[in-house]
Amino acid sequence: MKNKTILTAIAVFASLLFCAGASAQDSPRKYMQKLYSQPGVAESFTPGCLGKKYPAYSDRAGWAKLLGKDMTAQIIENGESYLDYIWQHIPASVYLEFNRSGNRTNMERPHSQNRAALAALLFAELAEGKGRFIQKIADGMYYFAFMPAWIIAAHNHYKPGNGPLPSGDDFFIDLFDGEVGSVISWCLYYIEDEVDKLDPVICRAVRRALDNNIINPFLDPAQETAQWWMGFDGGFVNNWNPWCNYNAMQAFLLVEKDQAKINEAVARSIKSIDIYIDQFNDDGACDEGPGYFDRAAGMLYNWIQEMYDASGGKFNAFGNDKIRRMGEFESRADMGGGYMANFADAAAKLRPDGSLLWNYGKAFDSQELVDYGLFCLRNDNGGFDKPKVVAESNVGRALERIWNASKIGSDVDAVNARVASEGYDKVLASLRKSVPANTWYPQTEVAFLHTSDWNIAAKGGNNGESHNHNDIGNFILSSNDHPVLIDVGAPTYTRQTFSDERYGIFTMQSGWHNVPIINGTEQKDGEEFAASNTSFKTKGATSTLSMDLKGAYLPEAACNSWVRTFTVTDGKKGSVMTITDTYSLSSRKAADEERFMTAGEVYLPGDVFDGTAVAEGKVLVHDGNTVLEIAYPKTLTPSVEEKELDDPKISNVWGPKISRIVLRSAPNAPVKGTYKMTITQK
Repeated sequence: MKNKTILTAIAVFASLLFCAGASAQDSPRKYMQKLYSQPGVAESFTPGCLGKKYPAYSDRAGWAKLLGKDMTAQIIENGESYLDYIWQHIPASVYLEFNRSGNRTNMERPHSQNRAALAALLFAELAEGKGRFIQKIADGMYYFAFMPAWIIAAHNHYKPGNGPLPSGDDFFIDLFDGEVGSVISWCLYYIEDEVDKLDPVICRAVRRALDNNIINPFLDPAQETAQWWMGFDGGFVNNWNPWCNYNAMQAFLLVEKDQAKINEAVARSIKSIDIYIDQFNDDGACDEGPGYFDRAAGMLYNWIQEMYDASGGKFNAFGNDKIRRMGEFESRADMGGGYMANFADAAAKLRPDGSLLWNYGKAFDSQELVDYGLFCLRNDNGGFDKPKVVAESNVGRALERIWNASKIGSDVDAVNARVASEGYDKVLASLRKSVPANTWYPQTEVAFLHTSDWNIAAKGGNNGESHNHNDIGNFILSSNDHPVLIDVGAPTYTRQTFSDERYGIFTMQSGWHNVPIINGTEQKDGEEFAASNTSFKTKGATSTLSMDLKGAYLPEAACNSWVRTFTVTDGKKGSVMTITDTYSLSSRKAADEERFMTAGEVYLPGDVFDGTAVAEGKVLVHDGNTVLEIAYPKTLTPSVEEKELDDPKISNVWGPKISRIVLRSAPNAPVKGTYKMTITQK
């Protein structure tokens, strides 16, 4: 993992998120270790301590009270749908398909479905308590006990020397492996005695598999290079860190009986989590956007809650302001209408998990997050829904959802009562009242601006960010709750996505973002390709973000400076956004191009829109209820290129095609000059 190529692949890696360059911390370094060192804390982690928060399997009254009639019926009905489930065998050929075709889904889908089936059956048995689901649960446990490994094909090769096919004698922990370990651990904690009545061989086999897949790799110092996400080898960590730590700790805090192993695991997990927090930028922004919140900051919250519960409240990290900011980033990144600021691999269309946000907000005393959680529970009928407590495959998270369900439900009842008296739109607006009009994240170099007409996101940063796209200087403009000038996003993950072929994917290239082509040259990937002299300020109704983009391009661009300045004014006559690119080249080799991506219809000068020809020096973009006008210098020549979208992950968001507006300079344009584009809404 010390190999730079491998680290780069992992950094942008598949499932996800975070990471940021280390920066000066305003919260103490080793924050979690300092909490752990307080008197009485370490001693509070004992065998089975995590499960004590919830009723025992035999406590029928306790489960009835916790779940209530409606939730009990829902969970049992869900479990019944799996009573005839056929556990899906995953043959070697399906693992190997990752190498042959690059397809990840064919292996991941049945693996996830098997895990979800086992979780649903466990919850149904906990809800009903009559033993009706025990045999089917035992079948699932036995199935997982004899899988060669729980890791998926796309992740197995991240350990040096491995291919996509696990050998069965070389284990390390990935995201899917940890999720299986979580479900297995809760099964053992709750119903090991019941399964033993069928045959003790089942649970012995399961415990052996849990040791092989989770317990031993987590504790083995020789595996620290393979467990790169722990951060102990000094490398980059991302959202794998809290995600894997959270799941792995369930094996120790529910199932492990050796106190010495529990002590070692807790200490290692706390040290590892501190590395993640210390690497995360102090501003709280995630450098790959909000799309992976639930598996990054959201999973960090789950780990903190898990450790709080397991210690009986003695390990309490809920006062950390930095971690609160990490959660609030999700709220600030909302672009309206179910869209998010989808920089990097984040999804453009997303409804964040309202229950998780509410839980996070309550734990960290953030009314903004509590309100945003309720906001995300809105429905299409002018009201708010209570979160559905389904038996998702992450059992620990589902239990936490259940634990707070009645409290969230009370808040939902309260906002629905307000809707009846105040109106839906007014209540929606009130739930976003605490969000600042402008938010600037100085370390991550991301700005969110909310005017009376628009929601805008813009970024600087570097091209070595987690799940990086070459997009320094990019921006998104949303109007009427719909992005008009867009970030296309990331297509379905394949082998290519997290390999040295990543930037062969068009959506990863700067040429398909709202950034300039300088002297015929696109941006380059790598942490060293970065914005410089970035600044942000707000004065009155005007906000200004400025950065020099020259560092994002190779020397072939012959660029001495390219200062991009975004100026956004929320005026009485409407919002205005000006993009001013002031440049200096050492030589002219090719044309410059200003580019804008949209899923709307584009009208160039001379085209007729709404009965009138578009004037010279202007381009119109018509998307839904919005018409944007882009005014540009007459030294630039406009054109539009359409690209068909054949990947459902992005075509389901933008439709069958997108358009790229290109404003091209003359090939012999001056080596110094300014391009100024002004965007208004007609």
